Amino acid sequence: MLQSVFEKPVKVVLGRQAGITSVVGPEQATQCLTSGFWPDKSGVAFENAMSACLKSLSGACAPEMAREAFISAARRAHVLVEDEIAH
Repeated sequence: MLQSVFEKPVKVVLGRQAGITSVVGPEQATQCLTSGFWPDKSGVAFENAMSACLKSLSGACAPEMAREAFISAARRAHVLVEDEIAH
């Protein structure tokens, strides 16, 4: 089975003491979204990211779709390290 990874990691900062975390795929993105450090577990961006990451893990959508949804949720939650994002 192929491991699902993003073409480029997404960098986020979770928690007051945390450094930058490089999220390399939908499995790690799901872990971030469900962690106690994710600041906002509500809203469309969060729900879309969770859905896309889970679909990607099951093979129902491409990892890059999950990446884009995760970026949107991270931006909405103010945890995204913006200078690393290329569209």
